[in-house]
Amino acid sequence: MSLLEISLVSFVSLIPVMYYTLPMALMLSCIYRYAHFVQDRERDILYSAGIAPWSLAWPGVKISLYFVGVLYSISFWGGQKISRYLQIKEQKLKQVLPHHWLTPGIFFSIGNTTLYIHNKRADGTLEGVFLHDPKPKRTLVFSGKYGNIQQDLQDFIFTLYHGTCHVVARQERRAPHVMSFKTYTVRVPHHKKISLLSVKPQSVSFLNLWRRVQENSPELPWVRELYTRCLTPLWMIPDVLWITWVILTLWNVNVKGYYGYLILFSGLIGLQAIPLRAVCVWNFWEGCAQIFWCIPGILWIKLIFVNRNGEKYAFNNS
Repeated sequence: MSLLEISLVSFVSLIPVMYYTLPMALMLSCIYRYAHFVQDRERDILYSAGIAPWSLAWPGVKISLYFVGVLYSISFWGGQKISRYLQIKEQKLKQVLPHHWLTPGIFFSIGNTTLYIHNKRADGTLEGVFLHDPKPKRTLVFSGKYGNIQQDLQDFIFTLYHGTCHVVARQERRAPHVMSFKTYTVRVPHHKKISLLSVKPQSVSFLNLWRRVQENSPELPWVRELYTRCLTPLWMIPDVLWITWVILTLWNVNVKGYYGYLILFSGLIGLQAIPLRAVCVWNFWEGCAQIFWCIPGILWIKLIFVNRNGEKYAFNNS
């Protein structure tokens, strides 16, 4: 691969990472911006003009809606195209890196020769090697208990150990000639591309994920996949409103209303944590992280309607 192709692969690989970095960046930016806003004189000017605190949350909600659209496009459109592109590049790399395309349990076609490997050790040693090499007048079938592979400018060089070679004549009707060997070297030309099984990325859609969840046990990874792709982006909206609520109410909402919302808010968090059993590994820190990201939106819908209906809040502008 050229330097340009490596740079392009590195760039497109960063796009799926946005699925996790965008929500975190949005949360941190909202915390930073609203924390500075409540200490600014502009806050008093807006409040004196009759603007309610929850109206100040709408810019963050609009940005969240934009990010939700971006994340859904990554999940169900861009991510699949990127996956396909990276798989094509991976196939090309495997064609020029012999020790990497040797995947156990798969038949490979190298020109007219067929190769099969039962197992491959970490040091590159091959176990259970099968090599089918057809010639114009006879067919050679090699099998070795062990083997290794090297490569020069023209050939793949297979060295087989403790195996047999079956020589089958194409024209004559006679039994194959069988030879046993301790060490045997086979050269296979590699001027032709290596044929590999092209595995297409799995089609991901909401209906596809939902159907798999309905057909299989909830403990299978499809529940996690459905939850992550379809529900996680939506929680940016209540998260923005949660941050706005925490920061603004510390300065503006009366104590009675603050504690009332806090009790309701905490109860809904606990209720939301119940279905997380199927989608998270239950250790303490991951449980806390999942609960934070899955803050329910019921409270925020109520507060939005209350604010739109003109109900007044008690402010403390000191």
